[in-house]
Amino acid sequence: MPNPEGISIINYTRGTTGSPKGVKVTHKNLLANCDVIDVIGVLPNRGDIYYSFLPYVHIMEELIINIVINHGVRLGIYSGNVANLHEDLEILKPSGLCAEPRVFQKIYDAINLELNKKPAIVRRVFQRALDIKIKDYNETGILKNILLDKLIFKKVRGKFEGRLSFMFESNLLNFLK
Repeated sequence: MPNPEGISIINYTRGTTGSPKGVKVTHKNLLANCDVIDVIGVLPNRGDIYYSFLPYVHIMEELIINIVINHGVRLGIYSGNVANLHEDLEILKPSGLCAEPRVFQKIYDAINLELNKKPAIVRRVFQRALDIKIKDYNETGILKNILLDKLIFKKVRGKFEGRLSFMFESNLLNFLK
């Protein structure tokens, strides 16, 4: 059994605020981070599929991979080509992912590209439905709207087979749920 105070990894920062630094992360730190997910209520379940996009050396990705493994979640790994991100997501149909805002922006842009090909009335109906879902979620915490999900968001949710249930990062979360 490893010593809880022993160093598990040394994670290096990018140095955005100065020189890169090595951060010592103990076994206890990693386990505490796995436990905190239970407290904040984002609980992946056995049978979920997590899409690993960020490099493993990214501390957030390392933390989340530890969490999903701890919860018995299956792991799908990024193919390595950002241009294929949309295809990766359609093939894997993940229930969870963590990515930088640019990744969520790429998904958002792809959906909007398709939406912009539709007639103006379709775009207005979609935007109104999205506004309603966001308002309902902000007021009640309930994300599902059976009618809107079936009539309006079916195709968007279909990209993930309606499985996407946990994500980390970005305000685009509302758009993708």
